[in-house]
Amino acid sequence: TLTGGYNMSKIKFKDDNNPLGNLDNEYKGGFNIGLEKHAGNLIVGASFLQRGSKLKDSYSFGSGIVGYDSYNYGAAHLLFSTNLGYGFKGLGGVQAGLRIGGGYSNPNAGTEYVTKSDATALNFDAGLMLGANYMINKRIGLRASYYLGLTDLSSDVFYNTNYKNNTFGFSVLVNTSASLANLKAQIAP
Repeated sequence: TLTGGYNMSKIKFKDDNNPLGNLDNEYKGGFNIGLEKHAGNLIVGASFLQRGSKLKDSYSFGSGIVGYDSYNYGAAHLLFSTNLGYGFKGLGGVQAGLRIGGGYSNPNAGTEYVTKSDATALNFDAGLMLGANYMINKRIGLRASYYLGLTDLSSDVFYNTNYKNNTFGFSVLVNTSASLANLKAQIAP
């Protein structure tokens, strides 16, 4: 099954170590794309996805956008699905990934200021994933999910701080095995 869609992510700093001061941390858009294999009630998948956050100055006039944290991840997930009826399936499981790029950017610094993530730092991100699938037909479906990061990740911009990712995801599912079965049925004499 092919998956792809839109993420809305937000970085959550620990309460006692929030470097933002008067800045608000808001959801930032990104995308996800991946492959999954369904085996009974288990779903095993791998994906490329974006997570991050938008930093805004709450006292500013205009957009107030101060900067963006935007990170790319290679991730894997293991989900358990249960039938909820009427084409819906509930999902629950774990997702883990490695940060493979991205960084902090400040669009207000004339030319865009970018801090790239440290490639030597092991930025392992793991957490819980909950959601639901709705299959429109045997080939096409929709997914809504929520990822709650459980591991502390080190910040590229604010030293000696850690954060966790939180992500809402909306995806389209394309069941390629159903597509192949239809194609074989059309070709067969």
